[in-house]
Amino acid sequence: MEEFRVLQFFAGTLPTDFDYKKELEEVANASHESVRHALERNDFPGFEDCLQDECATQNHADYIINRNTNDFSNSNVPEITPLDFLEKYHL
Repeated sequence: MEEFRVLQFFAGTLPTDFDYKKELEEVANASHESVRHALERNDFPGFEDCLQDECATQNHADYIINRNTNDFSNSNVPEITPLDFLEKYHL
């Protein structure tokens, strides 16, 4: 089985029953530079999506896993749906 590392970046709110200690692997940081780049770009429908792309790029992510891949058509990092990710890695 291929090994991979899961980086998580959250934009918006999390469910109230989200257990940080059990459910987080590694959280990607948003550097000052990432935020500035995201603010300067105008090729995303929203700031949060652009910031996720900047953080994914900064952290050398292989994919951005997201249900709404339409928002990432201009992403530097390829987007993939959760189901496609699970199928790709036979999880």
